[in-house]
Amino acid sequence: MAYSINIKKSVEKDLRKLPTSVISRVIEAIENLKDDPYPRQSKKLNPLRKHTGSELETIASFIRSMRREKR
Repeated sequence: MAYSINIKKSVEKDLRKLPTSVISRVIEAIENLKDDPYPRQSKKLNPLRKHTGSELETIASFIRSMRREKR
């Protein structure tokens, strides 16, 4: 079963700020979610619980790498 994905205008606006190489990787990852919405490497984060330092560091590290590529 294939799912549909709707991208909000605000997300499109944020994506435009990224380098083309990063945009293509993000779009590809989003498109892959249509066929496999729960890929093996994904991890569900519960917004109601406090996340461990390693989980938050993983997210922060991803954001830092995206910023470096933007430059």
